[in-house]
Amino acid sequence: MADVAGVHLPFGTPPPSVVGFIVHLYVFVALASLSALVPAAAMDERKLAMARLAESVERFRQLAEHTREAFVEMRLAPLRIDYVSPAWADIWGRPIEAGYDPNVWMNTTHPDDRPLLRASLAIAGAGEDDTLVFRMQRPDATTRWIRGRVYAVRDDGETAWRATGVFEDVTEQRQAGERTRQTQKMEALGRLAGGVAHDFNSMLTVIGTSAELIGHALPASHDARTDLEALQRATASARTLTAQLLSFSRSEPIAPRRVAVHALIESAAQILARLVGDQVTIERRLEAGADIVLADRQQLEQVLLNLVVNAADAMPTGGTLTIATRSSQVTARRKRDDQGPTRTAYVCLSVRDTGQGMSAETRARAFEPFFTTKEPGKGTGLGLATVFSVVQQYGGFITIDSEEGAGTSVDVYLPALEGGAE
Repeated sequence: MADVAGVHLPFGTPPPSVVGFIVHLYVFVALASLSALVPAAAMDERKLAMARLAESVERFRQLAEHTREAFVEMRLAPLRIDYVSPAWADIWGRPIEAGYDPNVWMNTTHPDDRPLLRASLAIAGAGEDDTLVFRMQRPDATTRWIRGRVYAVRDDGETAWRATGVFEDVTEQRQAGERTRQTQKMEALGRLAGGVAHDFNSMLTVIGTSAELIGHALPASHDARTDLEALQRATASARTLTAQLLSFSRSEPIAPRRVAVHALIESAAQILARLVGDQVTIERRLEAGADIVLADRQQLEQVLLNLVVNAADAMPTGGTLTIATRSSQVTARRKRDDQGPTRTAYVCLSVRDTGQGMSAETRARAFEPFFTTKEPGKGTGLGLATVFSVVQQYGGFITIDSEEGAGTSVDVYLPALEGGAE
């Protein structure tokens, strides 16, 4: 270092002249200014990088908080969940904190599907991606179907030590697919039932005609007359069954006419007794008075059969099933509540049971197509939906009165007609 004219310079030997001194001074100032600029540029780059990072984090936060899929980030060995997006709480129905506990994931998964979760983690640990579908149970005991996609995250050494996952609720999609399959199955069953019914009806025509001809030939006092009459009654009942099959398969045209509800119930009594079995007692309480409605007889029989079968199914250990009728005058207030009736005089057909009853949630969905509380393979969910459709078609409406453990009463209201049946 050297001092020239009172200025301390970092150059060692002082310059030989004032001009040299000035040159050295300018160089010194320039170098000092440059050294001050370098940290400032580095600082600006750091600020820019931090701003970009904050922007990226904010974008991820908005994405995670506004999508229906749940994002999960985890370490694999040992397993530790580092992040769970808010959608997890909506799907699982549990506090978001529970999503950070691997035990919660495993315990809420259906026992049969837990091996799928373990296998997916093993696949991610091997550096591969995986897709799985499993069942999860929410705190309200409802089961949801979850589809997960797990992606392995590798370090520089190509070792998978982390994984990210995206999980979505696909219950509605699976139910829609199941409804489509169920519809196709019912359509196929309907076509089969229609074909069988037509062929069987042809055979019944031959049997019935032959029985009638034999009846004309037999003397009234002949011993075989009793057996022949039993054969004719069985043939008539079989024709009723084929008519119901044809109605179910939509192979028969709908023919609305004046129908006596009491007579319809009486004619179906034997069929209903066979349907419910010996453990269920059927009582009939038919109120004297108007019972004439405008409907297709086969469809109305189907309504009665569906209601009776549902009532019997609600009493697996037996009970009492009551079929009742009464005349009803529906007020204007009642009309507005039900949004269906347009007349005041109705014939009410009631089917009551002493069975298990329904919860409020089940009552709200009772007429929903394909909704059933029965085990798979034991119900289609079309019984009450068909009843609802038929009754609405003739300007009527339905009410359900039920409580869990207190039985169920389904009341069908159809517009009443004056006069007699055809």
